[in-house]
Amino acid sequence: MDEPVDSMVFEGSEQVIELLRTLYLRNGRSEHLPIVSLVRPDLDDQPLALKYLSNLLTIPARIPHVLVDLEHPPLTSSPTPELQPITKDDVVRVRDDILLTMASLLESGRGGRFRLDRFRDVVWLMSQNLTDAQGEPMTQAAMHLRYRELRKRLRRRASGHLDTAGSTVVADDRFPRRLAWLVDLIRLLIILIPPLWFRARFSGRLPVISGRYRWFLHQPYLAPGRDDNFIALAERLVADKWSSELPEQVLRFMVNAFLEDLRIAFHGRGWWKKYRTTYPIVLLNGVTRANGGYILLRTVNDVRNEIGKPDPLLLVSCSRKVPPYASDPNGQVEDSAVFSASDADAARRKWSNTLSARTRRRGVAAWYIRIKIPHCAVGDTARVYKQRLDAVVPFQNRHPPWWRTRMTAVTTIVLVFGVTIGAYSWQGFRASCDRCADGFTWLGFAPDDSDVVRVNDECIGVTDGSNAHLLPHGDLFDQVRTTVLAQNRLTEQQHTQQPLRPLITLVFLDALTPGPGPVEPDPMPAEREQLAGVAVAQRQQLDKSQESDPLVRILIANAGWRYQHGDQVGRQLGKMSTMDHSIVAVVGMNETRASTLTTIKTLAAAGLPVIAATLGADILADQNQMFFQVAPQNRRQAEVIAAYAASLRESGPSSIGWNPQASARIYLPDDATDTYSENLAADLNGSFRKRGFSVESVTFTPSGNTPGTEIGDRRVADTKEAGRDACGFSGIILYAGRALPDFQGFLDGVSDRCKDSPPFIIANHDVEKYVANEEVRRANTVPFRYISYAVHPSLSNIEPRTVDFYPLLNNMFPYETTNIGRSLDDYSALTYDAAYTAITATSFLSTGAEKIPPTGGTLWRELPSITDAGDAKGAYAGVTGTIDFGGVLTRRVPLNKPVAILQVKNGNPDATEHIYCAKPGTRTQPHWCPLDQ
Repeated sequence: MDEPVDSMVFEGSEQVIELLRTLYLRNGRSEHLPIVSLVRPDLDDQPLALKYLSNLLTIPARIPHVLVDLEHPPLTSSPTPELQPITKDDVVRVRDDILLTMASLLESGRGGRFRLDRFRDVVWLMSQNLTDAQGEPMTQAAMHLRYRELRKRLRRRASGHLDTAGSTVVADDRFPRRLAWLVDLIRLLIILIPPLWFRARFSGRLPVISGRYRWFLHQPYLAPGRDDNFIALAERLVADKWSSELPEQVLRFMVNAFLEDLRIAFHGRGWWKKYRTTYPIVLLNGVTRANGGYILLRTVNDVRNEIGKPDPLLLVSCSRKVPPYASDPNGQVEDSAVFSASDADAARRKWSNTLSARTRRRGVAAWYIRIKIPHCAVGDTARVYKQRLDAVVPFQNRHPPWWRTRMTAVTTIVLVFGVTIGAYSWQGFRASCDRCADGFTWLGFAPDDSDVVRVNDECIGVTDGSNAHLLPHGDLFDQVRTTVLAQNRLTEQQHTQQPLRPLITLVFLDALTPGPGPVEPDPMPAEREQLAGVAVAQRQQLDKSQESDPLVRILIANAGWRYQHGDQVGRQLGKMSTMDHSIVAVVGMNETRASTLTTIKTLAAAGLPVIAATLGADILADQNQMFFQVAPQNRRQAEVIAAYAASLRESGPSSIGWNPQASARIYLPDDATDTYSENLAADLNGSFRKRGFSVESVTFTPSGNTPGTEIGDRRVADTKEAGRDACGFSGIILYAGRALPDFQGFLDGVSDRCKDSPPFIIANHDVEKYVANEEVRRANTVPFRYISYAVHPSLSNIEPRTVDFYPLLNNMFPYETTNIGRSLDDYSALTYDAAYTAITATSFLSTGAEKIPPTGGTLWRELPSITDAGDAKGAYAGVTGTIDFGGVLTRRVPLNKPVAILQVKNGNPDATEHIYCAKPGTRTQPHWCPLDQ
């Protein structure tokens, strides 16, 4: 560092350093910065003064700055008292030798990492060669081709590609190697953007979208007002065209772009963009007329005069002569004085006080602070100055104010988000407690239904699909819910477009609250399948277009666990139907309990018929005139099981590998509220005794219940004990209880005691819920048979009645085709048939001579018309079998509805062994299948 220090051993060196120390720090407001011109006649002998200043900026703080040492080519002309016109060679020299060097260093880490996009655009454009045939006039077609080629190159550049043309001047525009992956990603994304996006950007007319290209059309140089868009202006700057422009205008255009880039890169608020506490400093050493240094200083001065906007560039030059005229420092200097080094601070104050007046006059030296550097001292004086320089404190990189740091930004954002999320959570929790909302309601976004309330930790009420709290939590259930919600909106749109098509609203009502026990990842698959079946029926109606084809809107209602709040929901639906006459029926329902009967009676009182999907208790259709069902009754289920058992006795041991005795044992829960199980057990008892079987009834206490009333011949403690009790029985075991979780406990008891020689088990239709849960089912190895009301194609060669149901189900809900699908049960098909029964009756109302508007009452009257009795031809082929109510007003159950007996082996349904009982004449139907009376 000795040589740089030696160059600073002169009188006033400390004052020069202090001048820069005064200027380099940002003062918190936009301010104008001078061009500090150090005039040193002995520059050739002492060239390292700016090197010394660079060291003060580098050690230890690394103030953002660049040092550019210019070459000293010989002069080709003598100094003149007038400023000479700028030539094309001057433009090239300033661009290649000075500005590109400055840009490269400012873009690097030491220079502060300034982005210079506009300047790089100008340099890149000046390197592009679009040369046409010499001497030929420029036709409109040729100009169009030039524009198209230039636009293509600009798009490639914006996409991250750099043309080989002009690579020498845009080499520094490449990204560092460590960011290659980011370049590739950005390149891929930009390639996908339509070309229209680039046309919009290159038009330069659209705020924000046009970005920096809009700036080019609003800066004052090269008369941009005559160009319609950025492409037209850019075409004037390509390699074969820019030389025909005024060189002075081209250079000012380039310098203005350079200064504008610095303004934008410098003015960070400290949160999203770094807050810079020091101005970028450029040290130009060895400025002469021959190397373009004087031209650059003069152009910066002129641009600042004309633009008037502060820029952050602190430019420090060192030359032998006084810019801009290259005057002798010892003679008369034009425009303003040259101060001695000792008066550096006085020079700054005078410049600041007179800047406004000098810029209004467009002074050629308005922005200069010109300081003459004396010859270096020698002898003892030099030693004194050197000692003073050794004591100079290096420049410090001041920390930004605390409110302009990223830590403050992060803290503020965290606090704002924390307060917002806290308020949202509190409000959401309160709304959820009050009526199962999601917390957005109080903000006015995506409000949930107001028809949902919280009762004893259950969300009870009605939704169109917008309220996820009403349904079990699970990804698959949520897919079905959102599908229904989307189709509801499509239905409303289509009804607006086709107002002559009748619009009906079906309410899917079920006990949608999971019972006690561990939370499963896919809760209540049977109920989810039921809702999916309704969604398929809705989708099919959306795809139709005839005026008699009704459009279907779906509401989802939760009656609570075991229909505990069914009466409340029934009354709610009754009130809704009085205001919305499109609500015509309730479909679904999955458990027959005392609370289910109460719910059905409440709905009947409100004038809403119920079309049940899976309910089978005899009492429902026998005693409720507003109740219809598409599943067989328990008495038919019991008759098929008993007839099957009798056939096994007749066929002998070869049919199943062993010879069951003419005895049966029925296991049923001691829950007096479980109407389904009690009714099925009674039907089984009667059907088996009628065929000569001895029957014993054994009750157990279901999971989660306290011991109830003993209604059987004897009693065991629980489901697992019931399974153990079944071991060793040589007759037929009939399971009349519930599927989940009771049937698993029953099989566990069998597995614990007689896994190698299990009894012959036939389970009721409700066990399909257990079969639907693949994870639970596969953990069991005890074989059993169970009743199904619809055979999935994967389990049988029996073709489904409606060939488009299962493909549409799988297409709407792709999970149905995966291992987590639950379509092996009949719940989706049965609920589809229930919904389609209402749709069919509605279409009957719309096809007569007098079109009757669909309501709950008119639909109820029309439902018995779904029959072929008396040549009515009103029955239809459902997915689960023919729906035909027999033509009798008192009959509300389809005739001879199919009942299948399927087998599970090693945890999987066995497609090779199944029994199928349907209406007379059905293919593959055994001769012993019973028929309805």
